[in-house]
Amino acid sequence: MIQLVIFDLGETLISYQGVPLNWSSHYRSAINRALDNMALSADGDQLLLATSILSFYNTRTSPRQFEVSESEVISKVASVFNADDAEFEAQFFGYFQRKAYPEPSAEATLSKLKSCGVKLSVLSDVPYGMPKQMLLDDLGSLKQWFDDVSSSCEVGFRKPHPVGLLNQIRKHGVSISTTAFVGNEAKDIECALNAGVRSILLDITGEKQFGQDYSIKTLDELLSIVL
Repeated sequence: MIQLVIFDLGETLISYQGVPLNWSSHYRSAINRALDNMALSADGDQLLLATSILSFYNTRTSPRQFEVSESEVISKVASVFNADDAEFEAQFFGYFQRKAYPEPSAEATLSKLKSCGVKLSVLSDVPYGMPKQMLLDDLGSLKQWFDDVSSSCEVGFRKPHPVGLLNQIRKHGVSISTTAFVGNEAKDIECALNAGVRSILLDITGEKQFGQDYSIKTLDELLSIVL
């Protein structure tokens, strides 16, 4: 029996309407929104420098397993405009968070798993050193079901490095063989394989093959696997 289910966040539990996994096409819009809301202005050179900083840390174009610290990236961007770090960060990430919504069957699925005694946690690779509190904000009402939420900034590594999963297993006092990881990308499945846990791919097409143990099209299909 599976005792612990660990979930990826983005495009697994939560989706971001109109926002691709690679945010580069939205850099200017997010920056301009932040500047407008803070009554700040910028010239072309400043905008070019700010977007180049974001591009440097873009893990969709330059994958890495080591992680930056919370707020490290956006504080650099804020300094380009002499903006307050915390306020600029909130405004920048707020551009993306306003489009967040849960997977349709997530609430009912998590509630059922929890009622059956399954431990639940989240392990998320955050973009650009996004603070953990923003992960919790994105989870919204779903966070009530989780025993723990961990970000890559806390772990110090990004998937497919297995340390984040192994930390969760130790924390909850369960074994590798009774743990499953649910995600939507190849790196999620690779991370599960690296840790030795059961791998479950959320794939609405049902066609992707990353070496996963199971494939599901919706989260409620987890129930027949876990229970």
